[in-house]
Order: sequence, then C-alpha cells, then structure tokens
Amino acid sequence: VHDLASAGLPHVFAMTGGVIMTSRSGGAEMAQLVASKLPPSRPPQPISFATRKWPENQNSPPLLDDDGEIKISDLRFAAQNEHPRHLHDLLFGRVGVGWSRTMGRDAADRAAEAVAETLGWSPADVEREVATYRRVLADRHLLRGQSR
Repeated sequence: VHDLASAGLPHVFAMTGGVIMTSRSGGAEMAQLVASKLPPSRPPQPISFATRKWPENQNSPPLLDDDGEIKISDLRFAAQNEHPRHLHDLLFGRVGVGWSRTMGRDAADRAAEAVAETLGWSPADVEREVATYRRVLADRHLLRGQSR
C-alpha cells in the first residue's frame, strides 16, 4: 500500500503488486488503513459471501421460459437497486441470466422492456441495448443467431 501524500495527493492510497487470490486480504488491509485515517460512520458489519436473495414475488412471471428462477420482478429490483448501465451488465452481472443455458438471448427483448422505465430507456435505447447484448454474446461467448 502506497501513501500518495508525498506526490501531492493527501489521504489517497494505492495498492499495487497484489494478485487476484489475495483480493480479500488486500481489501481488509486497505479497509483497516482507511479506518485508521477516517473513523467509520457506523460499527463494522459482518462480511457475507452468500448468494444474493431477491425479494419474493410469486406473482411475477419468470424471465426465461425454461427456467423460473429469475423473475421479471427480480430484473426490476436489480435495475432499481444495483445500478446497471447496460442490459449485459444487468443480465450477466446482476441477475445471472447471462450464465444460463441460453445465456438469455431469447429473453433479451423482454428483459430490456421490463427495465426500460426504471433505467430511463426510450424505445430506441431498448433496441440498442438488445442489439448490443446479442453482439456481446456473439463476440465474447461465440453465441450466434438472431432468434427472438
């Protein structure tokens, strides 16, 4: 950990030389350093590595026809509370639909339309997000095809 005060950046610290395997210990080290300089605003909270649970909503339809685990209400909750910027961010990084058997390709339109109002997307934005999502699937995961 490097204190960058001597470089004209007081209260700025940088961490270098860490590998991904030590990210938890590095994060704990950085948190301890910051806490020594800036008192915490509340008592420490226990760290949980448990899978995130979405609010229960039995009346919400599932996003995927072949998997009822992720519901439209989960997408809307994630869009409102998890701050995704793009459809691929929502489906891969927030709700995990991108990692399903179909990678959410066939549900991309439905997903984008479900969160459009929450994310302030116009119909043109929805169309662009779906096209970008399918391009991400093709480019990064070699999943091609335009089934709808």
